[in-house]
Amino acid sequence: MVQLKNIHPLSDFLRNAKARAAHLKATGEPEVLTVNGQAELVVLSAAAYEKLIEELETERTLNVSGNSALEMLRSGQVSAADLMASLKPNPHVATIPAAEAFAQLERRIQLRRKKKAS
Repeated sequence: MVQLKNIHPLSDFLRNAKARAAHLKATGEPEVLTVNGQAELVVLSAAAYEKLIEELETERTLNVSGNSALEMLRSGQVSAADLMASLKPNPHVATIPAAEAFAQLERRIQLRRKKKAS
């Protein structure tokens, strides 16, 4: 949600572009730019945009997965009990954040490349 303090005229944004860009980068919050008092544009930092896109893709993936699970339930391919059991996290499985998992994979790839090179 855009806060009232983040609504500015486009002309003001253009006059103070560097300062506004620094503010966008620092806060990660979007700004609404107006022309003649009407909202025309929304601007945000590249990092905030990437985060927004990642969140959107995650939501889409979850929606597709959820819809697939519901369709399997409706068609009788899976029982409600089985579906509920699959949705519960398994306490016996250790999990790590995706960023750490990718970092570990990258380290393994680098080690293999070094071994092949020697």
